[in-house]
Amino acid sequence: MKNISARKIAVILLALAITFAVVAIAIGQLQLTAENATFIMAVLTPIGAYIGSGAVKDGARAAQETIKAEQANNEKEGK
Repeated sequence: MKNISARKIAVILLALAITFAVVAIAIGQLQLTAENATFIMAVLTPIGAYIGSGAVKDGARAAQETIKAEQANNEKEGK
């Protein structure tokens, strides 16, 4: 099994929590039956977790690139 860091687990749990909250609000607004609501949660939860984890990865990658650019700029200026 691959080594899964605590950060990855936290990101997945955060994405799941956000997904549950958004879907719960939507279910409340639409006043769906419990059966329909359960089906929607089962379908949307993995999708939301996947999208959320991808967004966090993209944000982290952009932050790393920004830091590298700042470091290169500082080295140019002799700081």
